[in-house]
Amino acid sequence: MLVSNGCPWILPITMQKSNQTWVNIHPSMLPDFKGANPIKEMQDAKEPWIAASCHFIDEGMDTGNIIHQERLPINPEMITLDNRYKLSFAMEAIVFTVALDRLSKYGKKV
Repeated sequence: MLVSNGCPWILPITMQKSNQTWVNIHPSMLPDFKGANPIKEMQDAKEPWIAASCHFIDEGMDTGNIIHQERLPINPEMITLDNRYKLSFAMEAIVFTVALDRLSKYGKKV
């Protein structure tokens, strides 16, 4: 298994072997806020939540099938960007733990 978290490049899915599973952990509720700066973009948009998604890697940027994702409501007026980052990274750990459990039970047919 290859796990991507905070990788600044699109990984070449053509290199994935048939016996491999490639997943990415992303700090937003995909498909919203794809790409390299989702937490800052959510803060700028005053989104009333933090979120994380774990998805299969495909040829696009943050476009693979979702394995697991969660969202937590917040008050955007009372959270700093630094705290949004900290909470988002904590949520990524939770989402990945659930996704890993699902993958161990169901494989790529999640």
